[in-house]
Formats: sequence, C-alpha cells, structure tokens
Amino acid sequence: MPTQQPTSLQDIIAQRQEEDFVGRKEFLRRFRENIHLSLDDPQRRFVFNVFGQAGVGKTWLLHAMQRLAAEEECLTAWSDESQPDIPAVMGVIAAQLEAQGFSLKSFNERYRAYRQQRQELEADPEAPQGLPVFLGHVLARVGIHLMKQVPIGGAFVELLDDDAIAEQVGEWTAYITRKITNKDEVHLVMDPIAVLTPLFLEDLRKRTKNRQVVLFFDAFEHTAAFLDPWLRSLLQGKHGEVPARVLFVIAGREALDRKLWAPYERVLVRMPLAPFTDEELRVYLEHKGITDERVISLISRVTGNLPLLVATLTADGVIDVEDVGISTETAVDMFLRGAPDPLHRAVALNLSLPRRFNRDIFRVLVAADDKEEALFTWLIQRPFVQETPQGWTYHALVRTQLLRYKHRESPDEWTDLHGRLAQYFEEHRDQVDVGKGDRMRHPAWQQYALEAVYHRLCQNAEQALTDALNGFMEALAAHTSFALRWAETILAAGKDAEDAPVREWGQSLVTALQGEKDARHAEAVAVFTRLLESPFLKRRWRRVAYLHRGLAYAALEQYDAAIADFTRALRQNPDDPSILTHRADTYLRAGKPAKALADLNRALEKAPNLVQALYLRGVAHLRLRHHRAALADLDRVLQEQPDHLRALVARGNVHQLTGHYEAALADYNRALDLSPSDPDILAQRGELYLKMGRPREALSDLSRSLSRRPHDARVRALRGEAYRLLGYYPAALADLNRAIEADPTNAWALASRGELYRNMGQYERALADLTRALDLAPNDVWARTCRGITYLHLNKPKAALSDLNRVLKRTPDDAWALAHRAEAYRRLRQLSNAIRDITKAIRLAPDEDWYLYGRALVYLSYSRRKLAKAHRDLHAAIAIAERRYEENPEDWANTLNLALYHLALGEVEKAEALYREALSKGATPYHIRAALDDVRILAATISDLIETENIQRMQRERLGE
Repeated sequence: MPTQQPTSLQDIIAQRQEEDFVGRKEFLRRFRENIHLSLDDPQRRFVFNVFGQAGVGKTWLLHAMQRLAAEEECLTAWSDESQPDIPAVMGVIAAQLEAQGFSLKSFNERYRAYRQQRQELEADPEAPQGLPVFLGHVLARVGIHLMKQVPIGGAFVELLDDDAIAEQVGEWTAYITRKITNKDEVHLVMDPIAVLTPLFLEDLRKRTKNRQVVLFFDAFEHTAAFLDPWLRSLLQGKHGEVPARVLFVIAGREALDRKLWAPYERVLVRMPLAPFTDEELRVYLEHKGITDERVISLISRVTGNLPLLVATLTADGVIDVEDVGISTETAVDMFLRGAPDPLHRAVALNLSLPRRFNRDIFRVLVAADDKEEALFTWLIQRPFVQETPQGWTYHALVRTQLLRYKHRESPDEWTDLHGRLAQYFEEHRDQVDVGKGDRMRHPAWQQYALEAVYHRLCQNAEQALTDALNGFMEALAAHTSFALRWAETILAAGKDAEDAPVREWGQSLVTALQGEKDARHAEAVAVFTRLLESPFLKRRWRRVAYLHRGLAYAALEQYDAAIADFTRALRQNPDDPSILTHRADTYLRAGKPAKALADLNRALEKAPNLVQALYLRGVAHLRLRHHRAALADLDRVLQEQPDHLRALVARGNVHQLTGHYEAALADYNRALDLSPSDPDILAQRGELYLKMGRPREALSDLSRSLSRRPHDARVRALRGEAYRLLGYYPAALADLNRAIEADPTNAWALASRGELYRNMGQYERALADLTRALDLAPNDVWARTCRGITYLHLNKPKAALSDLNRVLKRTPDDAWALAHRAEAYRRLRQLSNAIRDITKAIRLAPDEDWYLYGRALVYLSYSRRKLAKAHRDLHAAIAIAERRYEENPEDWANTLNLALYHLALGEVEKAEALYREALSKGATPYHIRAALDDVRILAATISDLIETENIQRMQRERLGE
C-alpha cells in the first residue's frame, strides 16, 4: 500500500523520531502483522496493552502505531487524560472519525443533545453543589462506592457519610427531573453511558464494515478509574456487539489488571516497555553518530537509559567528547547543549515555567518578534514537548529538571517571568463575562484563576500565600471539586518553586479533601484548625472552615467537637438550613434526637422542601417513637424522591414497629432492589422475617448481612455451598434452589446442588444436576469430579472412571479425584492401578484419614496377605481421626468415620460406642445415610475377601486331590 503523505509538521517530526525506535520495532512489526491477519485467525489480537514507567516512550510508540495503522488504511482515533469521562471519550473519537469522512450520525445527534443539556444544567445558578461531578461521572446508576473512587467526586463526598451522600444523589436527581420534563432527555442526562454507547457501537458497525478501526487510549493511569470498567463492559457485550474490525490500544504506566482482564487474555497482547538495555542504547546512539564509550557512559548515567531523556539529550546530533566537561554532569546542561545559541537556550528554559503554553503565552516570555516563528517551531520539535488539546507541555521528567535549573540559575528572572505569566492569566480571568456569584462555576474562569494562583505563588510565595488560601476557602464554599483543583495547584506551585511552606499547605489541603479515610478526616481537622488560628483567614470564610472541620469531626465520630463547630458556623448565619441540617444529623448520631428535631424544625421553616432535612426529621421522630409524625415526613420524602434509599428503610422500620409487616417488607424489598448488598438493610429485613415466622429467609438475610455478599444468584449459591459443607442441608438446598430459579444457566449452582443431593443420598437427582452443569460448562473440573463420585454411588465404576480420567488429565495432582479413581479401579478389580492412585493421593494429602482408609480397602481387596498393610493404614487413619475427635467431638462426619475405621479393624465395641454417640447427640439423617453406605461398602469388601479366600482354598484342595 502507498505510504500516507505527512499532513502536518507534527507528522514529519514524529516520523523522524520513529526512525530512532530502537528496541520498539518488534512491537510495530507485530502490530502491522496483526492488522493483516484475518478476523477469525486464532493468532489475531484485538487489545494491545502498552505499559511502562514514565519516559520509556509509550506515547511515541502509540503515535507510531497510529501512523502505521493509517498507512494500512485503517481509521484511527485517539483519547487521553484530556477527556474527563466516558461521554467525552466517545465524543472525541466520533469527531476524529468524522474528520476522516466517517460520521457516527445517530451517536452525534444524541451526544450533541447531551452536551447541550449538561451545559445548561451546569450553568444554572440554582444547580446543587457538585452537579458537574455527578453528571461527568454518571453516578446516578453506578452508585456511591464509585463516587468515592472518582478523583473529583471523592473530594466532595468523602467528608459525608453514606446517608448524606445518598441524600446528595437524591438532590441532584430531583433537580434534573425538575429541570428537564422530557423522560428521554432525563434518561440521557442521568445515564449517558447506557444511552450513548449502544448508538456509538451501532454507528461503528454501520460505517466501518470494510475498514478496520484502531482506537488509542493513552495515559491510562489517569483514566482507568472510569475507562477500564467501560472497556471491559464493551468486551462483555453489555452495550451491544462490538464490530470485529475494532482494535483497542491501551497505554499506561501499569499493565491491565490480570484478574479483571483474565476473560480476555486470548484476545490481548501485552507490550511492556522498559528503559533501553545497554546494547539498545549503543545502537540508538550509533544512529546519532555517537560511538565514544566515555560519552555513551555519561549519557547512560545522566538519563538512566530512559528513551525520552536519551532522545532529548541527543536531539541535535553528536555530542563531542571534548565538549563533555564537569559542567555537563547534569542532564539539564546536556539537554540545553543542543540549543544553537543563548536565545534558543533561554527559550527552552523559560517555556518550562508555564504548565501548558500556546503562542500567546510564548510571546509573553519570549521577546523576539523577528525570530518568533523559527523559535516556536524549534521548541515544539523538541522530543520532550508534547501537544495536547489545551496547548503544548513539557514532559514531566524534563520540565521538573529545567524548572529547578532555571530557579537556581536566575532567581530574579524566575520572579519576573512568573509575574508576567500571572498578570497574563489574571487579565484573561477578569475578561471572562460572568457574574461574581457564578464565576466559580465557569470553566474558563476557573482555568485562568488556577494558573494565576500558580504563577503568583511561584513568583513570591510569601506574598501570594494568603490570597491563595482565602481563594481556596472561597472555592470550597462554592464548589468542592474546584476547591480540590485549587489545592492541587497550591501543591504544584510549592513543589515547582521548591517552597516548603506552600508545598505543605497544598499537601494538607489535598489530603483533607482526598486522603485515605481517617487520615483524610484527621488532616481536615488539622488544616482547618490551622486556618482558623491563622491571622490571614478572612472573616467571611471562617464559617466555611468551621463547617468543614465539623464534618471531619463527625466522620471521626467526635460528635461533641463537630456540634461545637457547627454551632460556631451558625453564629454568622443562625438560620442557615444546610448547617442546621448537618448539626441535626450529628445530634442523631450522638443519640440526641430531641435536639436534632429542634434544628430540623428550624431548617424546614426556612427551606420547607429540603429533602435531607425532611428525611432526618422523620428519623428523629422515629427515634422519639413519634410514629405517625415520622411516617408523614418519610412519605413526603418518598413522594419527592421515590428511590430515596434511607427513607425507604426508615419507613420500613416505622411499619415494622407498628406491626404492619407486609408494608415494611415492601419498603425493605424496594430498598434492597436499590442497594442489594447493604448489610444494615439485610439485617433489618432478616429481623422482619423472624417476626413473620420465616426463619430460613431470616437466616439468609442475616448471613448475607454478616458477609456483605451481593444479592445475586451466584452469592446465594456460594452460601448454599457453605451450608452444604457445614452439613446444614435443608438450608443449603433452599438457597441453591432459589439461586437456580433465578438463573437456570448457573452451572456452578447446579453442580453445587448436585453435590448436595449426593450428600443427601439422592443420587439420581445429583446425577441430573451434575449432567446439566457439565452440559453448560464441560470443562468444570469440580462438577465432573462430583459426577464421577456420584457414578460410584450408583455402582457404575466404568462411568466414574471415564469422568475421573478426564479430570486427572487436566489436574493430575487432584488428591480428591485420585482417591475416588482408586475406588473405581478397586471395584473393577484393577488393584495395581488403585494402589498407585490412592498412594499418590496420600502423598499429596498425608493428613487425610479417609485416603488411608481407602488404601486399606484396596489392600483388603487383594487377600489376607495384605492384611497387615491394611491394618497399618487403618491405625494411621484412626490416629488422625482421633485427634480431630478430641478437638471437636460434634464433628459427626469425623465421628462416624472413626467408628468405621474401628469396625474395619474388628473393634466392634469401640465402633458401636461411637455410632451410638453420633446417633444420640445430633448426627443428621444425611450423616447416618452416608455412614450406612460406608458400612455396606466395607461389608461387601470383606465378603469379597472371604469369598475369594474360599475359592482359593477349594482350588488348593482340588489340587491336593
């Protein structure tokens, strides 16, 4: 195929960089070969995973793969950390495909509608706090647990408990449904992934029937939180069929999680990138004309063999060994050596100061009008300069070193340049046409404001820190997610300017909003205390500091301290409904419902429709046993928000306490539909079932509550299996029956029930379930082993042998299967095979008394000449079983086995005593039935032995005649 002509300067730069892809060409070769493989070729892969540390060339490799794909006439699209959520990722892919002449028409129409609706909602001054986070990460459907994992969302919600979060979600939902009347549009905004993804896939199928499509996902370490589950859901077929001609290339610092991606390993290829080996470094440098070992050694030491740094260092050709002196022992000196003159050197250094730059920012820092175009072109050709939708940026590894160099080399110029940049961003910030009350919500104002703060702190931290911290408090009062970005900006400035106080403030603020659990709350208490004690915190922000310190105290269960802070916050605004509600919530947690009720009454006087206050007042009435008043408040909440989880539970509690059990059950059932694994709701429904005389269902819910297992068929089957192992067979059967009713294709549940039926002696039922399970999952080793053992119970040793042979071909060291194959061989009189298998099983599990007993049976099947060996194994089995008996005499399976071993030795009295103990003290009918089967097998074995000996005696007598 003809090579695609470059269409931009960046294409030319990238193509020339690709020539230096030492150690990476093998990856490109494999990628090209994969494109040419037919779709049904077993060697074809559909997911390429490129991973490695910063600086190893992941982005370079992806760009090279993208150009290669384009040369092969594939459609390509690229996304990275610039896209903050799934809809934006699909949107940018669709836009790039449209630029190549392939419009995703249906998707684009709905995506434009989604963007318009979302922008209108976010711009609405009445929108609840945190709404952009809710919309951006689609939290209505995925739940609170994901909200806490999202970088921006976590900052908002982690200061709240689950009840408050659920209320916040309810508030967002109510706001959206109030603003948008069309149900389809509400669904689009509330669950854009579910609406847009099927359209996206369907359009891909229609428009790409004869073209391969390669989708590139770079910087996955920044986007995996939302992209990883979405990509796996595509492969699972959750949103429809993915066209077979689509290929995914995913690059990040870490490999895709092997456990999560295990189902897709057969269509996935991993491409680990590492620093150059010494040999690869030599080959690369040889391309650059560098062969002197002293220079190669120096480059290796300075760069750590990282391809990005090596490329940067050698971008301008040969480094003469005579030029390598003491001053070039740092990477920065060597990087800047390539600059043709001091002006180029200054440009490279100065443009490291902004976090991103464009031509306008370039002009702020570089006063060279006649050379501007040449200087700008030279700069963006540097290997360490990367283009993003927001402009150009230096690779972090290089920028950090250049920043430090500039700061130490020329502190006065550092101050002047940061001042210029701060002024530039402040002017642009002030030109954004937005009212003062709305500016904190406006994306452009936010971005300019953050960059202005960054550069003021870098310019003069001592002067700028007061304004930066008060600005953080203003952001926190308006928008917690923006406050986190503000804190991260303070932290970045502290690191880049090497200013310890600024860095410490930034780190403390970030930790307070996004740290780990108790550490976060403790840091929030510390940092807001520090702010409150400082002289520079403006009075109007003290209320905000008290509020957030109070939230942190409440999260730490220091309720008195939290209440004190909420009270202080109320002094500035005594009737603030939000603060009153927070204080009431804390009063409830502290066991003071009467005080909570007083606050909630005040809050609802000011805001009669505040749903969280209504819900909490319902709870306060419930705690005070004001059942009728509680029911009235909770009914109002659920009229406004039918899916308010905690209100459903609270109303269920009211119904339960007043004896209206069916109504209570309806509320609990609805709550569990919304949150199936909530341990509190499960415990409450379990209690209700006990009152309703349904103990099995009560045990089910209570067990799940303790284990926090999700409410689905597999978990129910797992618990059924646990009950089976414990010998609680009726309960196990109830769980497994319900699991299989919910999902008749659940092979594991069928196998578990089959094994349960085997334990219960219902062998025909066991065989039916196990056969169904194996029809669904032919490679299920456990199910096949169970069926093999069931065939033994049905006295079909040949069928058992067939199943167990297949098992042991796959898992040759499965002691359980070996022991039962030995029994099959024994019954078929293939005694040498039986001895081989059972001996191996004993070697694999020397503490398993049942295997020793099994070998004793084989010896008994030979003749009396093996009797001594049989007795030796029986004595060993008894020793193990007796130890277990001493530890737990109520382990009836062990007790009955011990009796069997004594019986086999002819110690009838000991056996009888153990049998009587088991029968009189709790052995179940299922234990007894299994024990009788074992006795019958033993009797048959001894009978065969006697018969064999009689035959042999008669033969000897005839020979004697």
